[in-house]
Amino acid sequence: MCCPPIRHPINIPKLGKADRPMRLETNPALYMHLRQTIIFFTFFSGFISFSQEATETFSAPPTTIGHTIVDVSRPSALYYRDSLKNEKPIPISLWFPMEDNGGSKMTYWDYAKCISKERSSEENRDLYLRALNSFSQDSIPMQHFQALLDTQTHAVYTDSLPKTQYPLLLVLGGRPQYNLELAESIAIQGYIVASISRLGIENGQRMPFDANGSEEYQKDLEFVIDYLSTNKAVDAGNIHFVVWSFEGVPAFEYAKGNKNVKGFISLDSSLGYGYGRDLITDKAKFFEAPPNFPLIHFTGPSKDFGKDLSLLEALEKVSTNMEINKDYALSHGQFTSIASITCALVQSREMDPVYKSLMEDIFSLLGK
Repeated sequence: MCCPPIRHPINIPKLGKADRPMRLETNPALYMHLRQTIIFFTFFSGFISFSQEATETFSAPPTTIGHTIVDVSRPSALYYRDSLKNEKPIPISLWFPMEDNGGSKMTYWDYAKCISKERSSEENRDLYLRALNSFSQDSIPMQHFQALLDTQTHAVYTDSLPKTQYPLLLVLGGRPQYNLELAESIAIQGYIVASISRLGIENGQRMPFDANGSEEYQKDLEFVIDYLSTNKAVDAGNIHFVVWSFEGVPAFEYAKGNKNVKGFISLDSSLGYGYGRDLITDKAKFFEAPPNFPLIHFTGPSKDFGKDLSLLEALEKVSTNMEINKDYALSHGQFTSIASITCALVQSREMDPVYKSLMEDIFSLLGK
């Protein structure tokens, strides 16, 4: 397991019953009607500004969350095709409300160096910088990047999962590092948040954007959810999804077959793109019945870059439990927190107000 260095332990308040989120399934009106007025919690009011000499930290969150990485492996004859290994390692990033004292406060460096266990810390650092630059409006100066790495997050590294049971929410899309702030902030709301990387069918290869890739991802996802569902901290009957990019179609296909899924939020995912049809592994089954959970798809008003809402529009005709929301003028990448929060942070910019409004709606959907 990739562990951050140990630092001085901090005091962490326990969550009370009143802090638990309202369940989506008990309030479908709240899920489908997004114009609730909510108080946007202090995570997004404490952005730091960088200088070349010093770094300030975020303002204190309303509570502290734990983070750990659980290493699991599922059977696979293909991932290490040229070896005797018959497995595919799938690191699971977890965030959860803290219920005891202990652990070490995490920085962005602690997140960055754990991107891949098969790379060195320095290689992972370079990979994280490339990812930031790919989502950024401008090239990121090295001194600003280093300041980001030194910045504390809201997470504390600990192997101690909570004793209280919480619903499970999957934040999916690319890598966990693409939505760190989103994962942290949802965990603060009272969820066990899990995220996995998009791993190819074979080691070192990209995931193919076709039905084979979708099937492979569904196998990874099913294995991870089955594994987490055995943990006493996870309410296995209360599963939710927040999904970006390629992961939309395979996650949705999986979710339709799991009676414990209670809500699905698509952040400009493949459900709303032309290539999404190529990801469907069973087209007849995909349309034979509407989802038994609320589905909302957020996308920008632009129709560029292969956007195609026909899949969702077809589902919308047979389902009263879904919505397409085009209110947010964001590009595909800007639907991630790495683009709209991390990049703003490292470049001393204000958080995108459009993304802030999107986050408010996401929290409203989750019942805060």
